[in-house]
Amino acid sequence: MKLIIKKKGKELIAEPEDKIDSTNAVDIRKAIEGELEGVSIVTFDFNKLDYISSMGIVVILAIRKKLGNYGKIRIVNASGIVREVFEMSGFDELLVN
Repeated sequence: MKLIIKKKGKELIAEPEDKIDSTNAVDIRKAIEGELEGVSIVTFDFNKLDYISSMGIVVILAIRKKLGNYGKIRIVNASGIVREVFEMSGFDELLVN
């Protein structure tokens, strides 16, 4: 699993590579949750992500819950099958074109 995490003020940018599935979802979730102090926006940059399973959706929803009512999740650079997963699951409102 390769995951790059950057912080810019109150925004955390998470850039996972390759895939998010049952083999790495827990590790990705823990890595991001460990960096949420003072963060109100989490942006997932999926530029280098080729695949996301339902476990990846669970990770995003868990992070959204951790942020609380005033936090925001954004997903950028989702394409192909990754974008389709969000559209089919009804979470496409998180996608930023």
